[in-house]
Amino acid sequence: MASMRDIKRRKSSIQSTQQITKAMKLVSTVKLQKAKNRAEQTNPYFQYMYRTVTSMLAKSGTINHPYLKKGESDKKAVVVITSNRGLAGGYNSNIVKLVFDVTVTDPSKIVISGTLAAGDYAGFSINFADYADAIEPCIGLSVDEFSKQVKNSGDARGDSSITPTIAMYPVKEDGTWDETSEYTANGLGYWFDGKSNVSSYGDNCVYFIESGEGSVFVGRYVNIASGTTIKAHFVYAMIEDHSRYVEFIVSGTME
Repeated sequence: MASMRDIKRRKSSIQSTQQITKAMKLVSTVKLQKAKNRAEQTNPYFQYMYRTVTSMLAKSGTINHPYLKKGESDKKAVVVITSNRGLAGGYNSNIVKLVFDVTVTDPSKIVISGTLAAGDYAGFSINFADYADAIEPCIGLSVDEFSKQVKNSGDARGDSSITPTIAMYPVKEDGTWDETSEYTANGLGYWFDGKSNVSSYGDNCVYFIESGEGSVFVGRYVNIASGTTIKAHFVYAMIEDHSRYVEFIVSGTME
C-alpha cells in the first residue's frame, strides 16, 4: 500500500499537471478560433479556383502528359500529417499506428500504439503472448520459452551464474542497432531522453522500457507533461545469432 508521502506527492503531481493543461486549453481555444476564422476566409477563393479549374478541364478534352499517366511501379507514397502541438489526444500515435499497419509488412516488426496513464512511472505493458505469431517464427522459440529467456537474461545482470541468451538493443534513427549502450533500467531495459537516446536515470529522462517474464513495460518519468509523445524502437535478438530477432516499434502519448 502506498504511503501517505507517496499519496501526497502523487496528488501534487496531478494538480500541477491539471494547472498546466488548463492553461494550454485556454491558449489552444484562442488559437483555434483564429485558425478557424482564417480558414473560413479562404473559402470564396477556394470555390472560385475550383470552378475555374473544373471549367478548364471540361474544355480541354483528353490531356496527354507523363505526370498524369500511371507509372510502372506499384509503390505508393504516403504523406502523414500529425500535430505539432499538445492536447491532440491520441491523434499522433493513432495516425502513426495506422500508417505502419498499412505500410509495414515485415513480419519481424511489431507495431504498437498506447497511452501512458497520468502519474509518475505509469505506463502500459506489452504482453508477448499477444504477438506470438511474430515472435515465434522470428526468434525460433515458443513464446513461453522466449519469455523465460528474456527474464533469465535480465536476471543475469545481477547473477553471474546465469548465462544470458537474449539481448535488447535500442534501434537508432538510421535503423542500426545500438549494441554498445549498457542497460540503464531494470532487467533488459533502458531509460531514454526526449529524443529517444539512451540515458541514465535522472532529470533528463522522459520514459523507460523494462522487460519482465511475459511482457515489456513502457513507462514515463516523473512530472512529464500531458500530451508528450514518445517512440520506443528496440529489438530482442539471440546473442549467439543476430539473424534471430524481433523488432518493436512503440508509439505512446502521455495523459
